[in-house]
Amino acid sequence: MPSQTLKYGVSMNPSAIFDINSDEAFFRSLCRAAEELKASKVKSTDCLLYLIMGLNHLREWIAPEFGPNKQKPITHAEKFYVALWKIPEFKIINAICNRSKHMATISFPLEVQYGANFDDWPDFDSVNDFDCGPPLAYFADGRNLMDVIDVVICFYKKYWYCPQSDFSNQ
Repeated sequence: MPSQTLKYGVSMNPSAIFDINSDEAFFRSLCRAAEELKASKVKSTDCLLYLIMGLNHLREWIAPEFGPNKQKPITHAEKFYVALWKIPEFKIINAICNRSKHMATISFPLEVQYGANFDDWPDFDSVNDFDCGPPLAYFADGRNLMDVIDVVICFYKKYWYCPQSDFSNQ
């Protein structure tokens, strides 16, 4: 068997995380995770948390160092950051992210729909509650979180990654 040479790369890009070296690459990763979660009959809380945290913090990759409470938006990226914050679905994502990071209280209920068969679950060891079984869906304030995630992803696509219109009237 021929020996294989392993290659290692060192990223000196301060905005890179391993081989995710731009906000665009991070966004593509989040879109793939969302499609995977949406297509799966049973849901993965691990993937859901990655999406929530990623979609919340992607804005900081786009407008690093910007704090809307500290300064007025000047650049296109800063204006996008402010516009994103105004959509109700992003506020849901942000509240859940802060809940997961700081155990902050939130003003709406978080729910999980169960009912899948264990045979449908590809990773039996990751089931958190054997009485309930694997999750089928997640809800925040009565809304399916996949719908909330879709709205936020579409906002990122429409107004940042594939700008089709101006977000200033959002």
